[in-house]
Amino acid sequence: MRHRQQYVVDSLRRVQAFLDTHTDAVGPLKGTEARKQLDQAVERAMAHGVTQGAAAREFAGAGEAVRQQTADLKTSHMTPVAKFSRAKLRGAANFNALAHVPHNLQGGRLVGAARSMATAALPYADTFNGAQFPADSVQQLGAAADALSTSIDARVAARSRQTIATEGLREELALGREAVAMLDPIVTKRLQGQESLLAGWRQAKRVTLTPQGGGVVPVVPVVPVVPVVPVVPV
Repeated sequence: MRHRQQYVVDSLRRVQAFLDTHTDAVGPLKGTEARKQLDQAVERAMAHGVTQGAAAREFAGAGEAVRQQTADLKTSHMTPVAKFSRAKLRGAANFNALAHVPHNLQGGRLVGAARSMATAALPYADTFNGAQFPADSVQQLGAAADALSTSIDARVAARSRQTIATEGLREELALGREAVAMLDPIVTKRLQGQESLLAGWRQAKRVTLTPQGGGVVPVVPVVPVVPVVPVVPV
């Protein structure tokens, strides 16, 4: 969960705790529309936060797998086939697919190039075997390309889950803050003249910089950047 989002969750949970602790002073608000909205928003926000965190870890893990498998595909599978093809299979059909390792390619384009190389090498499997390549070298090349493709897909899926969870979390936190705004005039009215409790309420509903309450998060206005247009003399 992002820091700002965590601070908002912390504030909403403090509000819940305050209302539950001081029911005798603020009244039985548990059944009100605002309190129900608050409780539901907190529950759903926490669930989205768990999904967001898990997806972030999956995204990082899949990214590391992609990096390792990319290097392995190029170094351990494509390069030996390319070097042998340049030495032994010059002039063969699909020579270009066999003889070159596209070092500048990444991701799906690299997977496509590796699969093309495996397809081009298949008719020459006996030649590779006769040169004492492992018997399944061509199959290994195709399998390495498939493994990379799987990791790329996993990374994309994890990023999608993370994005969805982050947006869902944002929406629930907005609903939670809306619920606090609805509860605030009621609580403040009921706590009139009870300054210590009012101070506690203000602290509970404030979104602070740290979980310990070390300052209020400032709202920083976004100032658009105006491009400088040079004046061209006529």
